[in-house]
Amino acid sequence: PFERILMYTDGIPEISLPNGTVLGMRRFAQIYERTRNQDLKDAAAAIVQLADQTQQGKPQTDDWTFTLIEWKGEGLGVTLQH
Repeated sequence: PFERILMYTDGIPEISLPNGTVLGMRRFAQIYERTRNQDLKDAAAAIVQLADQTQQGKPQTDDWTFTLIEWKGEGLGVTLQH
C-alpha cells in the first residue's frame, strides 16, 4: 500500500548500551520495524522513544537525526519533457 524510506545519521545506531556495546544496525532496524504500521508522525515519535528507552537512563551523547519519507500511491501525473 505504501513505500517508506528512513534516512539517518549514525547517532541512534551508535547509542552506548549499559553493557558496553552499541545498539547497532540490527537492533535499530528492529526499532524501525516496530513502527512500520504507524503514521509518520507517530512512527518518528516512537523511534525516539524506543531509542531513549534503549539507553536505560544514560545521557544522550550524539545527535539522533533521521527523517521518514512515505509515498502513498500514484504520482502527480507530471510528465517531464526532454
